[in-house]
Amino acid sequence: MAASIVQYYIDTARGWRLDQDSFSFEGPANITIDGKEQAASLSIMISRQSGKATKTLSAGGKSLTLSGECKKMESDGRKF
Repeated sequence: MAASIVQYYIDTARGWRLDQDSFSFEGPANITIDGKEQAASLSIMISRQSGKATKTLSAGGKSLTLSGECKKMESDGRKF
């Protein structure tokens, strides 16, 4: 299977929840796969303590889950 580039765009003004232990986002996203746009659902969970992040992108009955770690930034929190 050939590799695909997946881009997604979310409205950062809504859909985010701040909990004591984590940041999370659940909501719709627009994705582009190999130049074709489609609607999808995106879930992001970021641990405040460890910086571990899990992203799940679902579209067309299929889902893709990525796990990683956020890098700590000097004064702006965490970035990934």
